[in-house]
Parts: sequence; C-alpha cells; structure tokens
Amino acid sequence: PSVAVPTAKRSVAMNNLFIWRAEIIG
Repeated sequence: PSVAVPTAKRSVAMNNLFIWRAEIIG
C-alpha cells in the first residue's frame, strides 16, 4: 500500500502534465 499510493499519485500527476502540455501546445 505504501508503494501503491505514491504510484497512483505519480500516475495522476503524469496525466495532468500531459493534458497541461497538450492544452498549451494545442
């Protein structure tokens, strides 16, 4: 669990970064 939580947060952060960059480039 202690590893799964940071992994989930990291995944969400990566998705947010990808969308954020897509909006700026788009």
